[in-house]
Amino acid sequence: MCMLKSSIIIYKNILSCYNIFEFTKLLQTKRLSQIMGNKKILIVDDDDELLGLLEKKLIQEEYDVVKITSGKDAIEKTKKYGPDIILMDIIMPDIDGAEVARQLQADSLTRNIPLIFLTGMITKDDKASTKSSLKVGDREYPAIGKPFTSQELLDTINRVLG
Repeated sequence: MCMLKSSIIIYKNILSCYNIFEFTKLLQTKRLSQIMGNKKILIVDDDDELLGLLEKKLIQEEYDVVKITSGKDAIEKTKKYGPDIILMDIIMPDIDGAEVARQLQADSLTRNIPLIFLTGMITKDDKASTKSSLKVGDREYPAIGKPFTSQELLDTINRVLG
């Protein structure tokens, strides 16, 4: 009951700041986190241990986090959840990250969502350079080589989100 009351108070505060049309539009696009202040991150990796560590760190940094373990689910959840950014492994058991990126690029609802690849395909030399990226189709995506530090991840997220 207490949670319900606090949710009602939050929504009343939101409504006092936004007209009902804008609020309804935000709800329809699943971007309520934009009003609330927390950015939504979709993490896609088939390594459950890494997912758990990333989730814990990103929640500490006040991000809303959704974890996915397959490329197929990533496409579906991206459309449903409307994340502000996607962190995705390239090599996964069903659909690889590059194909997921291609499918997201092809969809008008998802093509502008920033994506960062998390991959073991980047060498130490690549990591030493200031710009690590992978090209998929006609688009360059930032990439972080595994293993990486929390600070590397947060710096890249902040740079991409601006």
